[in-house]
Amino acid sequence: MLPSLALSVRRLSPAAAAASLVAVFAALTAAPAHADIAWSACGTPQGFQCARVAVPLDHAGSTSDALSLKVLRAAASSNPERSAVISLAGGPGQAATPLATDFAATLAPALATRDLIVFDQRGTGQSNPLTCGAFNSSSSSSITSLAGQCASQLGPKRRFFTTNDSADDIEDLRIAGGYDKLVIYGVSYGTKVALAYAAKYPARVEKLVLDSVVTPEGPDPLQRSTFAAIRPVLAELCSRGACRGVTSSATGDLRKVVKKLARSDIRGRYVRPNGRIGGGSFTRDDLLSVLVAGDLNPTLRAELPAALNSATKKDYWPITRLVARLAGLTAMQAEDEGVNTALYAATTCEEVPFPWNRDADARTRDGQLRAAINGISPSAFLPFDRATAAASSLLGLCEGWPNAGPAPTVNATLPPAQTLILDGNADLRTPLSDAKAVGTRISGSTTVGIPYTGHSVLGSEISEEDCAKRAVQQFFAGQAVSQCTNVDNLFAPVPRAPTSLGKAPTVRGASGKLGRTVAAVLLTIDDVRRQVIGTSIDLGRTPNAVGGLRGGRTSVSGGTQRLQNVRYIPDVRVSGTIRSNGAGTVTVRGGGALSGTLKLGAGQNTVSGRLGGRRVRLSFGSSSSTRAQEPTIDEVLRYWKLRHAG
Repeated sequence: MLPSLALSVRRLSPAAAAASLVAVFAALTAAPAHADIAWSACGTPQGFQCARVAVPLDHAGSTSDALSLKVLRAAASSNPERSAVISLAGGPGQAATPLATDFAATLAPALATRDLIVFDQRGTGQSNPLTCGAFNSSSSSSITSLAGQCASQLGPKRRFFTTNDSADDIEDLRIAGGYDKLVIYGVSYGTKVALAYAAKYPARVEKLVLDSVVTPEGPDPLQRSTFAAIRPVLAELCSRGACRGVTSSATGDLRKVVKKLARSDIRGRYVRPNGRIGGGSFTRDDLLSVLVAGDLNPTLRAELPAALNSATKKDYWPITRLVARLAGLTAMQAEDEGVNTALYAATTCEEVPFPWNRDADARTRDGQLRAAINGISPSAFLPFDRATAAASSLLGLCEGWPNAGPAPTVNATLPPAQTLILDGNADLRTPLSDAKAVGTRISGSTTVGIPYTGHSVLGSEISEEDCAKRAVQQFFAGQAVSQCTNVDNLFAPVPRAPTSLGKAPTVRGASGKLGRTVAAVLLTIDDVRRQVIGTSIDLGRTPNAVGGLRGGRTSVSGGTQRLQNVRYIPDVRVSGTIRSNGAGTVTVRGGGALSGTLKLGAGQNTVSGRLGGRRVRLSFGSSSSTRAQEPTIDEVLRYWKLRHAG
């Protein structure tokens, strides 16, 4: 069985942003310290100063123990208002200091007269990171059992790593830094910390920028806003006729697949990067995880409608590939980028409002959970069901976590503040509905939904309009913030994979088997390119190889793709070399296709060669690729900065 994919921990990718930082650091100098923090030159990252700042383990004073926070500063050459921008990463459990240069680039419009402060929140990165051997062992124990072991290893101190504790740490940093006011920028879980600080210290807040919002009371462990967002996310994806020829209803297809999975797991096959065939089964929970992962990777989202429709026709190759890819079975996993799983568990399990008694044991909690879910209308979980909600690994994790203290107090009153709220229309992790709900609670806020964009919009928006970036510029310039207009989806839904050559389309200028054979070649090359781009986003770098949909492999080197018996349509094998501009030479054979060799022009706007002994020469006038509007791999990696925020 494929591993469970509930993805309870998310990662940030510190993509290079050196070019965009030139203007930022030109305005930042090593200005004298305002107050009590002893700053020193870092060396790395360039343009920042470093310091350690001590904070109490318990701000209420129940213990004299202290923590040491790793803090970075990029000091403005002039700071007349004695203000700073505090940048907060997600998770919980993500280290922020490795992302300092990315934060500086993203927040450049705010930094001309404000210092930038980036710190690893308590228990993360280099700020007394929490550790527990349970999560690092090779034990086959359940996540529930491992959570109990981890809690025991951390001991009673695990109660002091909540959102409120981090908010108090920010106030200590403000005082030690000598700042009168703070601009708080938070992404994902960082927005919850920002809101907690604003509620507790409203007089010290100059502005808030909230990207991918977690509500002050959240996240909901039953993911009801996520379930409710699935339909509008799929509707936007298929808007403007984007799913024509793929499906008449992506949500309807999803419902059919969920019903099948309710009867039994689906078993399918997928292709590894070495071309070997793997197999496994997947569940409703895995399918939900694929949907949610689409808000971190637009190529996953683009493949969903076709994969779901194929699954309703019992062609499971496309959907199984998505599940396997999410499980890391079709590529090397990205390296750990600063996520602290012990901290994630401590913060989440100590403070999220789970539907069970905090003092109950794991078995009792499980019964209370199921009773609570059974008391909720099934419509709350559509197009999934109660069983999917109950299968969340977050619930499994925290069922086994013995709470060390009372539930933290949540201040439901949010003070008026100049606030910019950004959220992706395609974000299932922190849906736009949650962001709008928070916006109604903050007088002076503006909420902007970013079309065709998922989680962590300032790091993952890929559009010609740059709507989120423009909103930040307008916000700090004191201008009215514009809503998004005329945004195109650069990762539109892909075609449904034909299950035979006879079901393939033909290309313009050629009919019958000839037209279908040329189409089969172009569709195969398109699919390879999508896999390379998608895996590049997953890894933060270009992969060495990717598998075909139904067989074969493609090696990648220096922008050149070498296809080896790649099968997108069953038994139609395509081999050859494609350069970065789309030009190349390939051979095709099998599956009833006309055998032969084709030469593709740049952009694949021309095709020539011989098939089945016949000479072929086709000109399409523009790119023949169905994915011509997608960015290149290099463009994607340049855009993709602060992503995978938790």
